[in-house]
Amino acid sequence: MVDATAGHEMLTFMDASSGFQQIQMEPSDQEDTAFMTPTGIYCYTAMPFGLKNAGATYQRLVNMMFKDKLGDTMEVYIDDMVVKSKKAEDHLQDIKGAFDILDQYNMKLNPAKCHFGVGAGKFLGYMVTKRGIEASLEQIKAILDIKSPSNMKDVQRLTGRVAALNRFISRSSEKCKEFYDILKKNKKFEWGEKHEAALQDLKQYLSTAPLLMKPEDGEPLSLYLAVSGNAVSAVLVKDHEGQQYPVYYVSKSLLNAEARYSHLEKLILALVMASTKLRHYFETHRIHVKTNYPVKNVLRKPEMSGRMAKWSVKLSAYDLIYEPRNAIKSQALADFVADFSSDVQNEVDLEVQQLRESSGSWTLYTDGASNVRGVGLGILLKSPQGDIIPQAVRCEFPATNNEAEYEALIAGFELAKNMNIKNLQVYVDSLLITNHFNGSYAVKGEKLMEYLGILKKIAGYFDVFTLEQVPREDNAEADALANLGSSIRIPEGIPIPILHILYPATDPQHKEVASIHDPEVVYPEEDPKSWTTPIMRYLKEGHIPEDENPKAFRMKVSRFTITNNILYKKSLAGPYLRCLEDPEAKEVLQDIHEGDCGNHTGGRSLFSKVLRTGYYWPTMRKDAAEYARRCDACQRHSNILHQPAEPLYLVASPWPFMKWGMDIVGKLPKAPGGKVFMLAMTDYFSKWVEAEAFVQVRDQEVVSFIKRNILTRFGVPAEIIYDNGSQFMFWSKITQG
Repeated sequence: MVDATAGHEMLTFMDASSGFQQIQMEPSDQEDTAFMTPTGIYCYTAMPFGLKNAGATYQRLVNMMFKDKLGDTMEVYIDDMVVKSKKAEDHLQDIKGAFDILDQYNMKLNPAKCHFGVGAGKFLGYMVTKRGIEASLEQIKAILDIKSPSNMKDVQRLTGRVAALNRFISRSSEKCKEFYDILKKNKKFEWGEKHEAALQDLKQYLSTAPLLMKPEDGEPLSLYLAVSGNAVSAVLVKDHEGQQYPVYYVSKSLLNAEARYSHLEKLILALVMASTKLRHYFETHRIHVKTNYPVKNVLRKPEMSGRMAKWSVKLSAYDLIYEPRNAIKSQALADFVADFSSDVQNEVDLEVQQLRESSGSWTLYTDGASNVRGVGLGILLKSPQGDIIPQAVRCEFPATNNEAEYEALIAGFELAKNMNIKNLQVYVDSLLITNHFNGSYAVKGEKLMEYLGILKKIAGYFDVFTLEQVPREDNAEADALANLGSSIRIPEGIPIPILHILYPATDPQHKEVASIHDPEVVYPEEDPKSWTTPIMRYLKEGHIPEDENPKAFRMKVSRFTITNNILYKKSLAGPYLRCLEDPEAKEVLQDIHEGDCGNHTGGRSLFSKVLRTGYYWPTMRKDAAEYARRCDACQRHSNILHQPAEPLYLVASPWPFMKWGMDIVGKLPKAPGGKVFMLAMTDYFSKWVEAEAFVQVRDQEVVSFIKRNILTRFGVPAEIIYDNGSQFMFWSKITQG
């Protein structure tokens, strides 16, 4: 409401006279407010101030009165009204419209509190002007004039006054840390030099309090974060005419548990805190989060903790764009020059380095061979877990030895790039290429310069990249693959298996031969109709489909992640679920339902087994039920019902309290008196329930309960329906009683 008022050329502030008492009480309700005095009995004819819902009732009234003006030319909060005009020449017409409504509803104003046709004024504790929002001079003066506290009450008074100006104070929790420490429980009051210095610094800051700008509707805003050892802070910034202006400052002191978070988690906590306190801005504006740290990557890590997963889902509801920091262009943002304070910067750098290293480094060996038989390339890619992807490539064009080395290196880079590898260590046995890349040797020849340019361009894709020269004997595997590619012309489509002979021919034992085909890395083409395509495009490129609701789509995608170009869904508890397409989904259903370990379970059980196995697709519940229903073996061997069909019969009760149902509930958690059972009786007609707790329920307790709660209150029932419990065989005792 304050933001909506700022930025207007001319304003009029009005105050209703005795606002609550202008609402007349409903005549039929007046007697309900009666009270007695020594002079007689009185009742209210107008709404009194003391009612709890008086403020809400009055707000509903003014909302109804000015419903056509609110948000356009007026803002109303209970009895405070503002008429606002973008242009001064339109202000008289706007005031006339407001007065017409006041006359129509016979609402009176207090002239002493009204100010007409002014350029600035106080509204809801803030000074609103055409330039923006300023802190109230009275509130600033109250802090500037305050004396050094001498007891706890004075410190509470100081923190209360600071809280009213939190919106204008940069990193307020950090500036007021010394005051908050005094207020901690079981701590004796002590005001020292550091507290006095903090108070004087706060007064110095408030003597030149910043001006806050009003953002326009739909205008993109920037968010800067700051983290220290005991607090996290954020500032929302608007870019206007090449300058940056603050919109809102927020800050939060860290709890003991939050202080033990890692530094990157604290940075994300600052973002979550800002999204919570500034939710109205986050929901209506695109927010550019300015940070030089991999916040986006941390929120999308597959192995994130439950707390991080919760934050990731919460932040996915907003339109956030993560960008590197640029130069601060305003003195008011000087406290947000860096994401972290200088005392923790070294720890943060170490944490970021460990985060990058934790993803694992892939190793690439390449070699090229050129001879009279042809040109061959050898590529050997090793994963952090030790898995190997070998490739032998034959080039159908002539090349020198150095050109073959470059071709092999570029082909290896392309393979790693297509697998979305970001951390790569490369080893070659060519000293020339290594020194060309490092700049130690000059490159001679235009063709080699072109190769080097392509090589450096692809190398820029990787986050962590090293290129080293190794002796030829350490690169023997890639060399063998290169010689294979250069020596043999292999027809297209014919794989060459590698045979492993476990025993010599002279050995009497049975020979075992294993054939291992040359692995081929195959990436499925994206199907535009696939349900995974829009999700993967968003995770890779940030693209949202036009026919999707952006907020709902971001919320849905926050539960997915990509690992090695494969889409996974985060499960509530357990492993990540691999996302499947239609052909793979049918194969999984068939294998689990009727495979080697299949037991032809029903649809619901089949769905649960697929989920526990670690697979997911949107229609898996429906598909599992459909597959089980269509299974031929299940239909042939299922149980055959020989009982004739019978209609359901209604258990009817013709009148109240004539038919009761009785049962025992327990064991329950122990109640006072050691009672762990409950005996309950329900009337079939009215659904009236009579119940009582017991330590144990025997036939004596049942008889006593029926006599005390049923017979004496509702009379003798016509029927009591119960099961075959031994406690209910008591009819003879009732008759004797």
